Amino acid sequence: MKNLLSAAGLAGLLGLTGCAVVGAPVVGSIYTDVKYPSYYHGVEASGPAMKTGTAQAASILGIVATGDASVAAACRNGGIKKISTIDTHATNILGLYATWTTVVTGE
Repeated sequence: MKNLLSAAGLAGLLGLTGCAVVGAPVVGSIYTDVKYPSYYHGVEASGPAMKTGTAQAASILGIVATGDASVAAACRNGGIKKISTIDTHATNILGLYATWTTVVTGE
C-alpha cells in the first residue's frame, strides 16, 4: 500500500511540473532549449538588420510566471521601428524553470 501511495504521489508531482513547460514546437520532458522563427505579417524591413531587441518571460514551478516577452517589448528594448525578423527561444529545465524569449531584429 505504501508503494502504491508513493507512486501516486510521484505521478501527481510530475503532473504539476508539466505546468512550467513552454509551448515550443518540440519539448523535452527533462530539458528543452530550442530556437525557431515566429511568424509576423507586419515585417517592414527587408535589408540587413542593424539592431536586435529581446524580451523575456519566465515561469518557476509552473506556479509563478512573470515577464513581458511580447514583440512590442522586444522592439522597445532594441529601439526597433522596422521589423526584419522575429525569432523565439524556449528553455525548460525539468518543468521547474522555463523561459520564453522573443528576439526581434530590424532598424
